[in-house]
Amino acid sequence: MSEEMYPDVEQASDVAVAEVADKTLAELVHMFEELMGNEERMKMSKEAEALKAAFYKRLQKEKADAGLSEVSDSESEEVSENPFNEIEKGFKAIYNAYRNERAEYNRQLEKEREQNLAGKEAVIADLKALLEKQEDLNATFPEFREIQNRWREIGPVPVQSYRNINDTYQLYVLEKEDQLWTQIKKNAPLILLLLVINLCLPYALMTQIERSITVRIKKLEEVFDSVDSEHLQKIGNVQGEDEIALLMRNYNRMADRTNELIQTVYKDKLKEQEMSIAKKNAELLALYGQINPHFMFNALESIRMHSILKQEYETADMVEKLAIMERQNVDWGEDNIEISKEMEFVKAYLGLQKYRFGDRLSYSLEVEDGCETLLIPKLTIVTFVENACVHGIESKTASGWIFVRIHKEGHEICIEVEDTGKGMPPEVMADIRDRMENADMSRLMKKGRVGILNACLRLKMVTDEEVKFSVESEEMVGTIIQIRIPIVKLMQLEK
Repeated sequence: MSEEMYPDVEQASDVAVAEVADKTLAELVHMFEELMGNEERMKMSKEAEALKAAFYKRLQKEKADAGLSEVSDSESEEVSENPFNEIEKGFKAIYNAYRNERAEYNRQLEKEREQNLAGKEAVIADLKALLEKQEDLNATFPEFREIQNRWREIGPVPVQSYRNINDTYQLYVLEKEDQLWTQIKKNAPLILLLLVINLCLPYALMTQIERSITVRIKKLEEVFDSVDSEHLQKIGNVQGEDEIALLMRNYNRMADRTNELIQTVYKDKLKEQEMSIAKKNAELLALYGQINPHFMFNALESIRMHSILKQEYETADMVEKLAIMERQNVDWGEDNIEISKEMEFVKAYLGLQKYRFGDRLSYSLEVEDGCETLLIPKLTIVTFVENACVHGIESKTASGWIFVRIHKEGHEICIEVEDTGKGMPPEVMADIRDRMENADMSRLMKKGRVGILNACLRLKMVTDEEVKFSVESEEMVGTIIQIRIPIVKLMQLEK
């Protein structure tokens, strides 16, 4: 076959050819026939060339696969059995018809562009004539506008001619001088609206934002001025989620925490002062109750030795116990004492009372192992023992017992003072319970019995009011006073 039978397939786009590369010859012919039926086919030259290239590539491949070699035009007439001849002739006929129609379309298009060129040249000639009049441009403005519209209405011209026109002429159209003011007056409401939107609204918005920031910063400044006072002020009604609002909320949290710490330190200081006052008052009471204690102790020792010389051993023992008690009473160098030493003082006191009551008084002291070294305020247990002797055993004609038991229960130490004395009616028991649970300095300063109040107040002070008191009594049966103290609070007294 001649070279004309196999057109240059590289003329078509490789991408376009690849899109139809998998189509069969019959499908490619059918697609080209559909293209010929499209009204926009004159503008689809790339698609036509892609189909043509794909057709001949497929044709070459199928011929090679069939073992048909390429032969000349004369030889091809002899090969009548070639199955590809008919389909190839059909495709060539369709393509040649498309090519002829395309050539005619291009000739018509070129002719229209030549006519458009003549129209453009006429417009240019009219524009030159208008400019040569040298009249006022405002007076000739309508004619300029008409020439401009004619220029826009004319279609495309040949490419080279279009370039020549652009290189030679430039068209300027001037608006009327008074048209600007006319348009301003005509659109005055719109212009005013735009001024409001672009000036007034941004100003109002910025003012609101500035006010929001400055007002809240002013609040922060006011509360910061209160840092020198004993109580930090909080910022109320915090709104927003920005950085300033976050700062205000964090300040409120800091103020709460600081106020809480101030109150804690303040209360601790008050408690410390109350303890100091109670201790001083007790020392003063001890001082009021003695005149020259060293002289008194020496006098008691002389009486004890004289009793021993005269073989009055009971009197000597009583004087010795009295000296122990009095020495403990006036020795306030340290308010806290080990339970074991406090129990020695209790034993001395009960031993002295034994001489008074004789067989009417019996007592039992029990201290659980591990409790002896714990510290408690001095003269606390003996105060309750003294109360049991005076108000329990003394007012009862029959014999009675006093039990002092100290043991651990969980994380608490339990101190029990029990007597089998006269007991007390419910109203008296309620009064004692109230005085024990609500002991304070104001009640202590009042005249009357202050022993139990003093002991309870000091216990409340050293335990941060975590001590618990209970009173149970039945007339003619007896009374039990129970004191529960957290062990950790007693351990802190050792530090």
